[in-house]
Amino acid sequence: MVGHGVLTATTMEFGDTFVIPLATADVVIRQALTVFVRGPLVPHADSFDALWRRLVNSHVGARLKFRRSIADVSWQALSPADREGEFTSLLDLRQPLIGCRGVEFAEQTDHPLSSASVRIVDLAAVNGVERASHLRILFDNAASRDQLTSLAEWVLAHLPVWWGSAGFEFDYVAGPSYAAYHKMAALAKRYWCVQLQEITLLEWDALRGMSSNNWLTLIGDEFAQSKGMSSERLREVAASLESDGVFHRQHTHGVAIAAGSKPLMGDINAGEDVDAYMRVARGIQPLLLTAHTPLFGPFAKPEVLEAWLGRFASPRRWLESDVSID
Repeated sequence: MVGHGVLTATTMEFGDTFVIPLATADVVIRQALTVFVRGPLVPHADSFDALWRRLVNSHVGARLKFRRSIADVSWQALSPADREGEFTSLLDLRQPLIGCRGVEFAEQTDHPLSSASVRIVDLAAVNGVERASHLRILFDNAASRDQLTSLAEWVLAHLPVWWGSAGFEFDYVAGPSYAAYHKMAALAKRYWCVQLQEITLLEWDALRGMSSNNWLTLIGDEFAQSKGMSSERLREVAASLESDGVFHRQHTHGVAIAAGSKPLMGDINAGEDVDAYMRVARGIQPLLLTAHTPLFGPFAKPEVLEAWLGRFASPRRWLESDVSID
């Protein structure tokens, strides 16, 4: 699903009207897995080597054909040696980190709307302030629910996940950010279960809380403890939600909670039932962000951003929120 945001303005001069197109933006709704890890990835190099072996043998990994450093513009072919080697050799993950480093893998380099991609970014502290490294996988349109689930649960079982989520997300493809966020705001009014993840800001904000729950919500034990919730209490909360279509599984590093049997966009125009998402949001409310670094477009206004963050707990506030162009 693609949205095109167009902003227009009219001016009157000597009786003539001129329509001036200001900006366009492409926003796509995609299935994605996004995971945050507290601090640098260096201590977890072995786990990322294992993840790479898992990825290259998965549905999404089989589709990847190109790679590049996040510091580079140009792509290069992903070779058989890259696939068979260690991930740490692609990212120098066993070397000390200053600043940031990362690598991207793509099915196609012109970012077609249905292609698969993987992005892994390793982040050091800035001026003593810790950041959250992250993994983001965008699945192609043919990916199944089981493929999304198996990879998400493998990650939670093998990596020190801070928190993460899997399901439908907004993917900002092209265009000015303010136009893209106007389009996302309009789409978010209709598709309540599509998550908005501004990864750059979440490098900091993710350490304070979750921006939202999704179909699969991954909660690391250490993250829950940082919010005053013990591992035992986290599992009690997850178990208490397990009714009326909400399920959970315990893993080495935390808990995965599923809001229903498959991911939903939460299309209120089509009458999709989002009750399972609401029940999960209410159950894990202490772990959710109530304030977020301002975004763009309507989400630059704190009252709009806070209404979106709390849409499952206070639906009317999001319904009544003004996301029109100023």
